[in-house]
Amino acid sequence: MAKKDKIGAPSKGTEAQVTDKNVEKKRTASKDRLTTLEDKTERLETNARKAVESLDDVEECLEKLETKFVPLKGEVTEGVQKLLDEAYERLNRQDVSLQIVLESTRNELLGEIKKLSAELSLYKNVVLIGMASKTIEAKPRIDVQKPKEFKGARDTQEVDSFVWSLENYFRLTGIEDEDTKVNSASIYLVDAALLWWRHRCYQSKDGTIPTKTWK
Repeated sequence: MAKKDKIGAPSKGTEAQVTDKNVEKKRTASKDRLTTLEDKTERLETNARKAVESLDDVEECLEKLETKFVPLKGEVTEGVQKLLDEAYERLNRQDVSLQIVLESTRNELLGEIKKLSAELSLYKNVVLIGMASKTIEAKPRIDVQKPKEFKGARDTQEVDSFVWSLENYFRLTGIEDEDTKVNSASIYLVDAALLWWRHRCYQSKDGTIPTKTWK
């Protein structure tokens, strides 16, 4: 039994070879990992450089755009202000025109209102006159005795009676106008009184009634 154990145990040289192989494998694996890491690092650096270059390009484009935008902004602002000024001016003109139209329309309406007021007043007067005439016509008619004819007697009593009968006749018939009274009184003059009245009319320069009152 002791012999078998001695034969089966590995020698020191064999153990050293195994150890060297393991170390070599580890070194190879480390080199591979290092190479892979270096490749990744290089790719990252390349991508970083490209990103920086792209960022520089973007900044350059932004600077160019800003350079172009500044004058364009001024032009746009000026154009917008010009449009606003023109619109404001048009609104002012339209406002003035509207005020003129409104004033003209107002004057026309006032004129029409005055005409309508005048016509309304006229219609009112016509209606009132019509109502007054109807009221007068509605009153019972009175048979008024006409004055007796006056021949021109110089009797005071006869003259007074003739004058009183004329005044009563005028009052009952509603005659108030003096010219109408004179003309009405001359109708009842006959004989000497009529001759006297005709002589008075001839003496008038224009041939009109020689007196404005009948008394």
